[in-house]
Amino acid sequence: MGAVVLIWRHYFQTPPSRDQLEKIEAVVSAVSVGSRSNRQTVETRFPVLRLRGRDEEFKYLDWFPRPNYITAEIKKGDAVILWSDTDNHFWIWELWKDGQTVVSYDEVLAAVRSNNQSDHYLGFAMLACTAFGIYRLLKK
Repeated sequence: MGAVVLIWRHYFQTPPSRDQLEKIEAVVSAVSVGSRSNRQTVETRFPVLRLRGRDEEFKYLDWFPRPNYITAEIKKGDAVILWSDTDNHFWIWELWKDGQTVVSYDEVLAAVRSNNQSDHYLGFAMLACTAFGIYRLLKK
């Protein structure tokens, strides 16, 4: 199943273009640190912004460029402009503060593409291993 997901993600779940993202101008109501665990149960931490007038949490994942800079630079009460995929993950794809770019869409896009670049190879390798395992079981 994992193989199919990796192949699907590589070919059909492409990152959103900047035009597909929602531009949100708001005041930061809270800055916190979110966490997630990967397959090796290593917990990673990443910045999470809450905006005045919005219920969602906007996430800037730990493998995006300079996550510590986001938590150091953005504070409660700051007026920001961010671009987010509000129909999907609520990731922060671009962030501005005081008319200055804190992190650009191109930087985040490059990180996402780099993270996904070998998904299809891994997926096909997993499919091949599964097929070989089934073949060996049926051969017995």
